[in-house]
Amino acid sequence: FTGGKDGAYPIAGLTLDKNGNLFGTTLQGGSTCDCGVVFELAATENFWRFSIIHSFHGADGASPSYGKLVFDGHGSLYGATQMGGSGGVGAVFRMIPRQTGWQETVIYNLSGDTVYPYGVIMVDGRLYGTSVGGSGQVSVFKLSPVKQGPWIYKQIFTFVDEESGSHLSSGVIADPLGNLYGTIPQGGANGMGLVYQLVPQGHEWVENVLHEFDYSDGASPNSLVFDSMGNLFGEAMDGGPAEKCPQPGCGVIFELGPGYSFSRLYSFDGTDGSDPQGGLIIDGDGKLYGTTAGGGAGNLGTVFRVRR
Repeated sequence: FTGGKDGAYPIAGLTLDKNGNLFGTTLQGGSTCDCGVVFELAATENFWRFSIIHSFHGADGASPSYGKLVFDGHGSLYGATQMGGSGGVGAVFRMIPRQTGWQETVIYNLSGDTVYPYGVIMVDGRLYGTSVGGSGQVSVFKLSPVKQGPWIYKQIFTFVDEESGSHLSSGVIADPLGNLYGTIPQGGANGMGLVYQLVPQGHEWVENVLHEFDYSDGASPNSLVFDSMGNLFGEAMDGGPAEKCPQPGCGVIFELGPGYSFSRLYSFDGTDGSDPQGGLIIDGDGKLYGTTAGGGAGNLGTVFRVRR
């Protein structure tokens, strides 16, 4: 990336379509107001063809969020921006494929009760995401489509101050039953972060705290991922056993297995990386892959694999 029309700072991860093409966003750059872009890397036989499919201009969003783009069943892309929109505090957008290109529309403008979204996921045609409210509390919201009408926004859960710590680390993921899972980096009884589950019960959502970190087992958790057996895996950017890495700690990889029993799979010591925060991916054999923002031979980060 050059920082010009093609964008700058592709912080969010990539999304793959059924044809092997990659889609992503950049935090800045573009052809109008340095508000970021949506781009495509089309797979060809010998090379990848790069194209900008949308350049944000502020009113339709600015600074795309850290969450990846998501597809619906009709080939449309959805995402969120941290800034811009009619209220200037973020928007949720849709990209519809047309014969002449992609058409971007804003499906919801964030406002005082929900600002700065992390990103969105799609479950049964509805979008779910996390945001920080006007009072600083972390909230989870739902957007439901309506035929020939605006999407309906509902704030389905708001964490209390002692849980949220007014910080937002990641979005949510969903299991096959529609339960939502996420992390908060500085909440919980010890102030070191927690992993939560939200279960729909009638018209309400009930929270279950699955784990509260105490620093020795990690601190400041971020995004989660499921394996094929339904086990949860995640990273904690900080903490870990003191004998492994002195304060402020180098971070850990953790698992929530059957019954959401917690185990620390791996603790970084600095030489192999520190501050894992890019999110994990898992292969068909159960191996986990990710990146660290620091540590390694040059203290500039590492790419790692963790296996049992």
